[in-house]
Amino acid sequence: MPASSNDSFPCRLEWRPSRLGIAAALLLPSAAGAGLALSGLPALLASVTGLEAGPLALAALLAGGLSGAWRARRAARRPALVLWLREGGGLALAADGPSRPAGFTERWPLAVLRIEPAGPAWRFWPDTLSPAARRHCRLWAGSAPVPIAPHHWML
Repeated sequence: MPASSNDSFPCRLEWRPSRLGIAAALLLPSAAGAGLALSGLPALLASVTGLEAGPLALAALLAGGLSGAWRARRAARRPALVLWLREGGGLALAADGPSRPAGFTERWPLAVLRIEPAGPAWRFWPDTLSPAARRHCRLWAGSAPVPIAPHHWML
């Protein structure tokens, strides 16, 4: 669980890469490659190109696995970050840094903290943000003077 202060503003919130997000980054492309390898597409390509279906299926499986491994490694290597939630809906990347307007949106299983407008975003999976910290972020977002519109993928 992240070390965060829920008793007063400003709140210190630690963001770190999620083990669930890393697993998803590894498994989803691998599953897509396996699905492509087992589908009829390699046989169709083999009939069109004159190649054998087996190597094409193996290439699809390897491409999915390598893509997943690369994405998982990149996600796992992201450094932890300390975010400061300021009263009134502001977010700072350092304790003494400038406060910028930010929004907090939730759509299970993700919670997203984003600098507005269209700034960087930090995604919190259930294993990186405790229920108490989620509640605190919802209260913090509710204290913002201007409601932040949800992003297109949150609708």
